[in-house]
Amino acid sequence: MNEEQEKEILNEAKIQTARHKKKIQIISLVAIIAVIAMATVVCIPLIKALHSEAGIAALERKLDNYSGIVGVLIFTFIQALQVVIAVIPPIQVVGGVLFGWFWGGLLSFIGTLLGTMAIFVLVKKFGRPIVEAFVDEKQLKKFKFLQNEKKLTVILIILYLIPGIPKDVISYIVPLT
Repeated sequence: MNEEQEKEILNEAKIQTARHKKKIQIISLVAIIAVIAMATVVCIPLIKALHSEAGIAALERKLDNYSGIVGVLIFTFIQALQVVIAVIPPIQVVGGVLFGWFWGGLLSFIGTLLGTMAIFVLVKKFGRPIVEAFVDEKQLKKFKFLQNEKKLTVILIILYLIPGIPKDVISYIVPLT
């Protein structure tokens, strides 16, 4: 095989990778838009109900049905989803308001753990292409230091304790190590 053929093969591999990345991005975007559209459709009657006293009272009764274990499960699921889909705003404060600082913190931790485990399973199953679909090359290079397996645990603990570090990016990169 000559040099020209090798370049052609490399170029074709890059094109295939770019196509695969684009497919994953499109599928993810469609899924996110579908979830947002469904949530909007579900919320429209709730918003309309808030225009009257009777509607507010009915909404309060409905929310009372979600107390206990169902409310805990819903909050934990939303927290896990927030880890997987980074565009969802952080909801830890809501957990503190609804369940108190201790239980809200614990449920947020459990949801974060479940979301991180879901990301880990996805990345292990689909590999680097799924990471490249969500994390740009610049970010991947920035976290190259995570390849040091001996120090990885200590580094991750420190990174997760520092506010402002993009933990969603770390969650997608670590399964590659």
